[in-house]
Amino acid sequence: MKIVADENIPFAQTAFSRFGDVITLPGRHITPADLTGADALIVRSVTTVNRALLEQHAVRFVGTCTIGRDHIDCDYLQQQGIAFADAAGCNANAVSEYVITALLSAMTRLNRSVFNARIGIVGFGNVGQALQCKLNALGIPTLINDPPLQYSASTSASTRTSSASTLSSDAPPNPIQHKPWSDLKTLLSHCDVVCFHTPLTDTPPYPTRHLLNHQSIAWLQPGTILLNAGRGDIIDEKALMQRMQKENDLHLILDVWQNEPNINSELLSKTMIGTPHIAGYSWLGKVNGTTQIAHALQQWYNQQRPPHPPHQETPFHYEEQPEHCIDLADVPMSSEGCETQGFQALLQQLLNRIYPIHEDDHALKTAQPAQNHNLPKHNLPNHNQLHLKERTQYSPSFDSLRRTYPVRLEWSQVTLKGCTNLPKTWAKRLTALGFNVITEL
Repeated sequence: MKIVADENIPFAQTAFSRFGDVITLPGRHITPADLTGADALIVRSVTTVNRALLEQHAVRFVGTCTIGRDHIDCDYLQQQGIAFADAAGCNANAVSEYVITALLSAMTRLNRSVFNARIGIVGFGNVGQALQCKLNALGIPTLINDPPLQYSASTSASTRTSSASTLSSDAPPNPIQHKPWSDLKTLLSHCDVVCFHTPLTDTPPYPTRHLLNHQSIAWLQPGTILLNAGRGDIIDEKALMQRMQKENDLHLILDVWQNEPNINSELLSKTMIGTPHIAGYSWLGKVNGTTQIAHALQQWYNQQRPPHPPHQETPFHYEEQPEHCIDLADVPMSSEGCETQGFQALLQQLLNRIYPIHEDDHALKTAQPAQNHNLPKHNLPNHNQLHLKERTQYSPSFDSLRRTYPVRLEWSQVTLKGCTNLPKTWAKRLTALGFNVITEL
C-alpha cells in the first residue's frame, strides 16, 4: 500500500510505515500527480482535499491529523466511498493552555487581574469545553455561545423528558444540557475577554464564516481582549481593521488568519499577540493527532479484503515523552497584594518558563527574508534529542515558523517541586490545571 503524508506530521514514518510505503511531502503543495498509485492520503490543515485533488486517482482513505474539517470536501469523499477520519479533540488541551498563557501575558501587560474578568467562549466543542474546565479550576466565570450545540442539547433534553419512563431514575444528567447559554450579542457586549473556538462552516442555519462582522464587532466594548484560535475566516478582517483604525480600542490575540499563509501584515501589527496558527502545536497535541489517525487507518486497513491481511492492533512506539521539572524555590513569589494577585503572578512566571509566548509573537512580527535569528527558543530540555530541524535551516515565513516549531510541553508534562510552603489553595489550583505538584519533602 502507498501512503502519501504531510511531512509535518510527527512520527509519520513510524506510525504509518507498518501499513505500506510512506511518501512525505510539503502539505500545502501536494498535487494530483503526487497521488499516483496512492491508496491513502494523510494531511494536516494546509492541504485542501477535494475532487480536483482526488478524482484522477484511487485513494481510498483520507485522514487529517487535525481537529478541523474545513479543508476537506467530506461530501465528495462520501459520494466516492472514500473512508475518512479526523483527529477530533487531539489538541484541545494544547489550545486551552495556549489561550490561558496568552491571556495571562496580556493581563500582565494591561495590569489587569484575570480573576476579575468575565470570559466569553464562542464555540463549545472540545476546545471550548477544555478551556472552560481550566477557567472553572481558577474560579473565573464564563459565558457560552454555541447555537448548534444549544439546540442539540435542548432537543436531547426534550427527548429525555418525553421518554423518562424508559430511563433509570438515577441516570446522570447531560452537563451540556444545563449550560448557561448566551446569545452572541449579550456575550460580546458583556465580556472582558472573548475567545473564538468555532469550526468554519457555511452551512445554514448556523454559518460561522464572518461570525464576527461589522455588526457584531460593534458590540465589543472598548478594552475587550479578543482572541481567535478557531479559524481565520470566523472574523471579517476588513471589518476588524476598520474598528482598529478608527478606535484602536481592542486588544487582539490572533493565532489564525484569513488567507494563510499570506496573512494581513497590517492586522498583525495591530495585535497584542500574533502567532502563526500554532495554538495546538504542543508535543502531545501533535502526537495525539498522529496516534488517532494511525488507529483509524489500522481499522480501515483491517477491513480490506486480501491481499491485505489483518494487522495486529498495537500502538506505534515513538521516542520517550519529554518532561520538565521546575523548582519553585527558584521562582520568586510575591506576598504583596491580594491572594489572587500573588497566584496570578506565580502562574504567569511558570507559564513564561514553560511556553514564552512572546517569542512566537516576536518571531512572526519580525520574520524577514534571509534572517534566521528569530526562531523561538522555548526554555525546554533535550531539543536535539527530539530531532528538531537545525536552526540554520530556518527560513522566516508563516509556514516555515510552523514547520520548524520547537517542542512545546503541556502542563501535564511539567512537575513542580519545592512546593512545601506553597499555599494549599495555590497547590490545588495548579493541580486542577494539570501540573504535577509535589508537596512532600
